[in-house]
Amino acid sequence: MRRSGFTLIELLVVIAIIAILAAILFPVFARAREKARQTQCVSNAKQIATGVYMYTQDYDETLVPFAYGFPYSRLRWPSYDDPNVLVNCPLHTCRWPGLLHPYIKNHQIYRCPSYSGPYVFNCPSPTAGPFCQMSYGANYGERYGVLRIACINNNLVNSASLPEIPSPANVAVITDSNGSLLFFNPQDWPFNTNCDTDDDIPDMNAGLGSCTDKTRWYNVAGARRHVDGMGVVFADGHAKWVHYKRFLNDPQMWGADIPPRAPIPNAPQCMY
Repeated sequence: MRRSGFTLIELLVVIAIIAILAAILFPVFARAREKARQTQCVSNAKQIATGVYMYTQDYDETLVPFAYGFPYSRLRWPSYDDPNVLVNCPLHTCRWPGLLHPYIKNHQIYRCPSYSGPYVFNCPSPTAGPFCQMSYGANYGERYGVLRIACINNNLVNSASLPEIPSPANVAVITDSNGSLLFFNPQDWPFNTNCDTDDDIPDMNAGLGSCTDKTRWYNVAGARRHVDGMGVVFADGHAKWVHYKRFLNDPQMWGADIPPRAPIPNAPQCMY
């Protein structure tokens, strides 16, 4: 009587087919899952954008102030090299998220679903809870005279109004960030002799050559977790997914008063 069953070769063929199908389908499933997270992140950005828009309407079309921490910047936002300035929790008492809290009232939207690293707001006490976790950064406008938005009101006030921004629908104000770094204008600062690479700040100075090259810019890429892009809130209150290369090639997206890859302008310091 002949026994039925798989031969060793047949079994190996089946295993090989399963392995090939898995190799094909797993990346598809992973990409679909990331696409869902991208949708959630853009949804978060849209809710933040709604808060920004409502704030501007309540304050005569004045944008919420984003910056604080530099001695020459008077707005309420931590500097990039001191990310843990904001240790007073909960989040709705802190800086621009605090100013937007009456309009949003949801701390979860400040957390990118794809971000797994440390957050900007690391409170010293675990009793602070999730309020101090945040993965979005802001365009705080301090750019040594490069940004139009930086020169608004002749540096006499701490805010910028929408009518004073030449193209608010094209100027990013809040984006998905690295978590340990606010999302810098990718073409903002010229090199200096002290620049180096910080392991906690991905892509800082990556591939741009010698620090003595005074005609080029720091290339600080932001968080591109979502299929090479991120959720972005614009000054007019709308939000959408944007490919990271647009930031690398279009400084006007941050309000810069220079064309892409232009020489460093000899302009006085000017910040809003």
